[in-house]
Amino acid sequence: TVPVPALWSCYDLKDYDGFAWYRKSFFLNNNYEGKQLILLLGMIDDMDEVYLNGQHIGETGNIQDNPDEIHINDEDWQTLRAYTIPKNRLNIDGNNLLSVRVYDGTIYGGIYDGPIGITTRKRFQKWLKKKKSLFDFIFD
Repeated sequence: TVPVPALWSCYDLKDYDGFAWYRKSFFLNNNYEGKQLILLLGMIDDMDEVYLNGQHIGETGNIQDNPDEIHINDEDWQTLRAYTIPKNRLNIDGNNLLSVRVYDGTIYGGIYDGPIGITTRKRFQKWLKKKKSLFDFIFD
Protein backbone atom coordinates (compact mmCIF):
# COMPACT_ATOMS: atom_id res chain seq x y z
CA THR A 1 0.00 0.00 0.00
CA VAL A 2 1.34 3.41 -1.02
CA PRO A 3 -0.51 6.66 -0.30
CA VAL A 4 -1.11 9.27 -3.00
CA PRO A 5 0.80 11.40 -3.66
CA ALA A 6 4.04 9.66 -2.74
CA LEU A 7 7.10 8.15 -4.38
CA TRP A 8 7.42 4.38 -4.20
CA SER A 9 10.95 4.83 -2.85
CA CYS A 10 9.53 6.35 0.34
CA TYR A 11 7.59 3.15 1.11
CA ASP A 12 10.01 0.22 1.03
CA LEU A 13 10.00 0.08 -2.78
CA LYS A 14 13.28 1.94 -3.30
CA ASP A 15 14.68 -0.45 -5.89
CA TYR A 16 11.40 -1.46 -7.52
CA ASP A 17 11.02 -0.87 -11.25
CA GLY A 18 7.92 -2.32 -12.86
CA PHE A 19 4.13 -2.25 -12.76
CA ALA A 20 1.70 -1.30 -10.01
CA TRP A 21 -2.05 -0.70 -9.78
CA TYR A 22 -3.74 2.06 -7.83
CA ARG A 23 -7.44 1.54 -7.13
CA LYS A 24 -9.90 3.85 -5.45
CA SER A 25 -13.64 3.51 -5.11
CA PHE A 26 -15.58 6.72 -4.60
CA PHE A 27 -19.06 8.20 -4.53
CA LEU A 28 -19.93 11.23 -6.65
CA ASN A 29 -23.10 13.13 -5.80
CA ASN A 30 -25.54 14.51 -8.36
CA ASN A 31 -24.09 18.07 -8.14
CA TYR A 32 -21.78 17.01 -10.99
CA GLU A 33 -24.45 15.54 -13.25
CA GLY A 34 -24.36 16.98 -16.78
CA LYS A 35 -21.06 18.85 -16.23
CA GLN A 36 -17.91 18.22 -18.23
CA LEU A 37 -15.46 16.77 -15.71
CA ILE A 38 -11.69 16.37 -15.59
CA LEU A 39 -9.85 13.70 -13.62
CA LEU A 40 -6.58 15.09 -12.27
CA LEU A 41 -3.92 12.54 -11.36
CA GLY A 42 -1.08 14.95 -10.77
CA MET A 43 2.41 13.81 -11.71
CA ILE A 44 3.28 10.14 -12.34
CA ASP A 45 6.72 8.58 -12.70
CA ASP A 46 6.86 7.23 -15.48
CA MET A 47 3.73 6.14 -17.43
CA ASP A 48 0.08 5.41 -16.74
CA GLU A 49 -3.13 3.89 -18.09
CA VAL A 50 -6.39 5.06 -16.52
CA TYR A 51 -9.68 3.17 -16.22
CA LEU A 52 -12.96 4.41 -14.79
CA ASN A 53 -15.58 1.79 -13.96
CA GLY A 54 -13.66 -0.69 -16.10
CA GLN A 55 -13.43 1.54 -19.19
CA HIS A 56 -10.16 3.03 -20.49
CA ILE A 57 -10.26 6.85 -20.37
CA GLY A 58 -6.64 7.88 -20.95
CA GLU A 59 -2.93 7.24 -20.81
CA THR A 60 0.43 8.93 -20.88
CA GLY A 61 3.17 6.91 -22.51
CA ASN A 62 2.88 3.55 -24.21
CA ILE A 63 2.89 0.75 -21.67
CA GLN A 64 3.65 -2.69 -23.09
CA ASP A 65 3.19 -5.86 -21.06
CA ASN A 66 6.81 -6.80 -21.74
CA PRO A 67 9.08 -4.29 -19.94
CA ASP A 68 11.85 -4.94 -22.50
CA GLU A 69 9.62 -3.34 -25.18
CA ILE A 70 8.80 -0.18 -23.23
CA HIS A 71 10.34 3.10 -24.34
CA ILE A 72 10.23 5.81 -21.69
CA ASN A 73 9.82 9.36 -22.92
CA ASP A 74 12.02 11.72 -20.89
CA GLU A 75 9.11 14.15 -20.39
CA ASP A 76 6.39 11.68 -19.30
CA TRP A 77 7.26 11.86 -15.61
CA GLN A 78 6.92 15.67 -15.73
CA THR A 79 3.51 15.70 -17.47
CA LEU A 80 0.43 16.74 -15.49
CA ARG A 81 -2.20 14.05 -15.91
CA ALA A 82 -5.58 15.60 -16.70
CA TYR A 83 -8.10 13.31 -18.37
CA THR A 84 -11.55 14.22 -19.64
CA ILE A 85 -14.18 11.93 -18.15
CA PRO A 86 -16.50 10.80 -20.96
CA LYS A 87 -20.19 11.53 -20.38
CA ASN A 88 -22.17 8.69 -18.83
CA ARG A 89 -18.97 7.01 -17.58
CA LEU A 90 -19.62 7.97 -13.95
CA ASN A 91 -22.26 6.51 -11.70
CA ILE A 92 -23.86 9.65 -10.29
CA ASP A 93 -25.15 9.00 -6.75
CA GLY A 94 -23.48 5.59 -6.89
CA ASN A 95 -20.15 3.84 -6.44
CA ASN A 96 -17.35 4.35 -8.96
CA LEU A 97 -14.01 2.59 -9.33
CA LEU A 98 -10.88 4.37 -10.54
CA SER A 99 -7.99 2.09 -11.57
CA VAL A 100 -4.60 3.44 -12.60
CA ARG A 101 -1.87 1.16 -13.95
CA VAL A 102 1.57 2.73 -13.49
CA TYR A 103 4.86 1.65 -14.97
CA ASP A 104 8.19 2.87 -13.63
CA GLY A 105 11.33 1.99 -15.55
CA THR A 106 14.01 3.81 -13.59
CA ILE A 107 14.38 5.38 -10.16
CA TYR A 108 11.51 6.43 -7.85
CA GLY A 109 8.09 5.59 -9.39
CA GLY A 110 4.51 6.32 -8.41
CA ILE A 111 1.88 9.06 -8.37
CA TYR A 112 4.20 11.51 -6.69
CA ASP A 113 2.60 14.98 -6.80
CA GLY A 114 -0.80 16.69 -7.17
CA PRO A 115 -3.26 18.08 -7.86
CA ILE A 116 -5.37 14.94 -7.60
CA GLY A 117 -9.15 14.79 -7.81
CA ILE A 118 -12.15 15.53 -10.03
CA THR A 119 -13.10 19.03 -11.08
CA THR A 120 -15.10 20.75 -13.80
CA ARG A 121 -13.41 21.58 -17.09
CA LYS A 122 -14.27 25.26 -16.56
CA ARG A 123 -12.56 25.39 -13.18
CA PHE A 124 -9.52 23.49 -14.45
CA GLN A 125 -9.07 25.82 -17.44
CA LYS A 126 -9.39 28.85 -15.17
CA TRP A 127 -6.68 27.43 -12.90
CA LEU A 128 -4.38 26.73 -15.86
CA LYS A 129 -4.75 30.27 -17.23
CA LYS A 130 -3.98 31.93 -13.92
CA LYS A 131 -1.22 29.42 -13.09
CA LYS A 132 -2.26 29.54 -9.48
CA SER A 133 -0.69 27.46 -6.79
CA LEU A 134 -2.20 24.12 -5.80
CA PHE A 135 -3.48 25.74 -2.58
CA ASP A 136 -5.45 28.30 -4.60
CA PHE A 137 -6.85 25.56 -6.86
CA ILE A 138 -8.26 23.58 -3.95
CA PHE A 139 -9.74 26.49 -2.01
CA ASP A 140 -10.77 28.84 -4.85
